Amino acid sequence: MPQLPITIVTKLTRFLKTQIRLSTRAFLWACLLEELFPEQEEGLLKIAGRKAWDRVALGKHYPADVQAGQVYGEFLAKELLKNDAFQKKWQIIKLEIESFKKNSMISSKAT
Repeated sequence: MPQLPITIVTKLTRFLKTQIRLSTRAFLWACLLEELFPEQEEGLLKIAGRKAWDRVALGKHYPADVQAGQVYGEFLAKELLKNDAFQKKWQIIKLEIESFKKNSMISSKAT
């Protein structure tokens, strides 16, 4: 399967209607952060779901908007994580997070 350049993914997302874009962003970030913090997977997905479904409760969106946003957000996360250009930048972020986790564990053991 060919990789989608990040610019195409960004342009596609801009053209989505606002309702789907909000859910998409919530689930996209949940999936990306899940890779950095796998122990937080359940919580991240709950937060994304709550953010998306709150809009339905407020009467601003329809349930189909949330469902479509979740599917598209998860798809985009998978595609981004397969993209070489994205991976180069993502690895830098992962190293920073791992360094932070390591330093946090060291400082918490010292206290």
